[in-house]
Amino acid sequence: MQRGVEEVKKVGEATVGIHVQTRLDQRRLAELEAKATDIANLDNKITKKIQEELQMADDIKKANRRAGNYGVCELTTGYRQLMRHLATALETLDQLKAKSNKNSTPISTLTVDELDQLLATLRKISGMIKIEISGAEHC
Repeated sequence: MQRGVEEVKKVGEATVGIHVQTRLDQRRLAELEAKATDIANLDNKITKKIQEELQMADDIKKANRRAGNYGVCELTTGYRQLMRHLATALETLDQLKAKSNKNSTPISTLTVDELDQLLATLRKISGMIKIEISGAEHC
């Protein structure tokens, strides 16, 4: 009988040990779950912050492109105005050349050769400006 009592005590102690270990495991599990929740919240915050930083970087890139295009667009507008003035000047010079050829006397103290040279130079400049403008069609 004493042996039976001792075995019952051992079983009782083992049961208490199992309950104690179960409680410890439950506490650890609760702590880990709390940490997992904190980690998930931290992960969400970090993900959100990274997305904000990426958006900010994209905004900066776009702003830099717009700032870089500002001067190009202004120059292109100026070139287009210059092209209109050059076209008017070329038309006027062509008219002067035609009048000089009809009268056989140069008008405005320019000879026909000088008018031809001036027309060729202005046409060359006009062509160069057209090439520059064609590179900035987005403005």
